[in-house]
Amino acid sequence: MNFSATSLQLLSQLAADTFTEEDLKTYKYKNLLDLRYLLEELPAGKGGELFASIRHRLTRMIAHTLLKKQRRLVVGIFTGGTSDWIGDELYHLLENSDVFRPYIFTLRVRTKSKEDEDNQRGYDVLIRKLQEHQLRFIETFDSKHQRDLTWDELPVHPDICLWLNPWMGLFSSDMYVWNHPLTTLQTYIPYCFPTTQNPERTFHRFDYNQDLHNLCWLIFTVWEGDPALAKIHCFSGAANMRYTGYPKMDAYFTSCADEPSLFGRLLKENGTPHAKKIIYSPHHSMRPEDILIFSTFADNGRWMLELAKKYQKETVWVFKPHPQLAIKAIRYGIFRDEKEWDAYVAAWNALPNATVQLSGNYYRLFKESDAIINDSGSFIAEYLFVNKPMLELRRPEQGFTELSEMILPHLYQVNGKDTAAIERFLKDIVLAGNDPKRAGREAFFAEHLDYYHALGGHTAAENIFGTLYTELCADGGLLDT
Repeated sequence: MNFSATSLQLLSQLAADTFTEEDLKTYKYKNLLDLRYLLEELPAGKGGELFASIRHRLTRMIAHTLLKKQRRLVVGIFTGGTSDWIGDELYHLLENSDVFRPYIFTLRVRTKSKEDEDNQRGYDVLIRKLQEHQLRFIETFDSKHQRDLTWDELPVHPDICLWLNPWMGLFSSDMYVWNHPLTTLQTYIPYCFPTTQNPERTFHRFDYNQDLHNLCWLIFTVWEGDPALAKIHCFSGAANMRYTGYPKMDAYFTSCADEPSLFGRLLKENGTPHAKKIIYSPHHSMRPEDILIFSTFADNGRWMLELAKKYQKETVWVFKPHPQLAIKAIRYGIFRDEKEWDAYVAAWNALPNATVQLSGNYYRLFKESDAIINDSGSFIAEYLFVNKPMLELRRPEQGFTELSEMILPHLYQVNGKDTAAIERFLKDIVLAGNDPKRAGREAFFAEHLDYYHALGGHTAAENIFGTLYTELCADGGLLDT
């Protein structure tokens, strides 16, 4: 691998102990990333330990220069859409502090051809959502001229970057973490619970060992097992990890009254106030090129629509597909084109006992539901926060992590092709109100996922805010180590 002269200069200065705070302005995170790959050549474990120590040394210098500015530090929350948004609580905690000033930096997903129109719509939805919530944001994409902004064109530059999505390749390269100057601190809140594996069982490199994981000052982990797995799978180990819980789940411990009640509307419109409320949430991953293979939609998607029709008086449904399902279902021939997909979605909306949710938060949806039929990986963990029965639709290619392998025994599972078994779940578990796995789910959640009570009755947003402040400013924090 070729390394730039600038990166080698950084290594030389660090080795000679001549690197100073003034030198931070000379470098970008890509220079630190070069050192990460250079140190991979050292014997097992040695390179990772050395890199972690270099990162810690540099982050101490960065923090010291930031605190000397004698002003509120700009925290840039980088989000690529409503699907990775973590809720507003952390933003308000930062805004109401004397130390931090938050800005949300909106990232435009970049893919090719027809799919890019969907990306633009998703970006527009994100902007409207932030406007509705009156949150301060900076666009990194010029929608009028269809152009990504460069770092230098941004009207405000963050001091601390808080990433909500690790997949840098989705966005403009100008905003990639390695193109940020080495005068910023990088942090990350994981996009989801680590529940999915690819058939080759190598997916942990995406959960724990992407470039972002290795460059971050702090990673706010979502469950207690993350640090142990990072020690195994991350080049630089787990020294930058702090267990805080998952802010997307905070609404289950507080309130989500700002969301409309889709089920409430359906019950009223269908004239069935006591109907069971069911979510159908198919995933998008169908073939090896998707890396993961979880979706069973090709086998049961149209049949599920007929099931909802059959039980119109007993049930109400929300069809909640993964945002990428439309693209994949057309690409792989389940639907001929977008028109046919739109007709399928319209058929759900046309049912008196069903509606569709294509984007947005789902806290209230989960809370008010009676069951979910699902082949999504992340919902395996997230739905445990409401302790309702889940039917996990299986296929042989699915792979599961240490966390999800512990969860699966507490879920109902059937082959995604077995429509008779799916209907039995609806009749015997949901309609009959017979849920023998309930106590096991409740006990598992309390022991492994209930961060709120495990961490002293604080939300994940409160824990993240407290960690940022303590690690940066308080006695015993970053500058004292």
